[in-house]
Amino acid sequence: MVSKVSSLLIFGIFLCVLHWSECQNWIAFRRKHIAYSSNINCTNVMNRYPFRKQHGCKQLNTFIHAPAKTVQNICRGVMQPTDTTSIAPFRYTTCVNTFHHGHHCVYKAKTGRRVICVTCERRSPVHFVKVGQC
Repeated sequence: MVSKVSSLLIFGIFLCVLHWSECQNWIAFRRKHIAYSSNINCTNVMNRYPFRKQHGCKQLNTFIHAPAKTVQNICRGVMQPTDTTSIAPFRYTTCVNTFHHGHHCVYKAKTGRRVICVTCERRSPVHFVKVGQC
């Protein structure tokens, strides 16, 4: 029994490594969506890991300008996967792809301050759903 559980765990980790973008967890969420500085050069940031796609450009990504703990508190007490709207508004920058040719991607920044919707799991955000209410 133990070897089957160990094998499944190792297989799950292996799949997660192969398809890191599909693995939703707090660490990946922080890396992809939290930026303390609101002065983001979208083209520079989006052309680097983890946003770079193997074939083409990621269409958009939203960065939340707040301390990680503040963002994590949106999910305080939420254990099961569920979409949750923040109570307070957050400053954000959304980088939107405006041009691509092969691996050359150009992005435009859209900034604002609104509530955000995230998917919570085990008391932490694991997926950015959208700007605005869920």
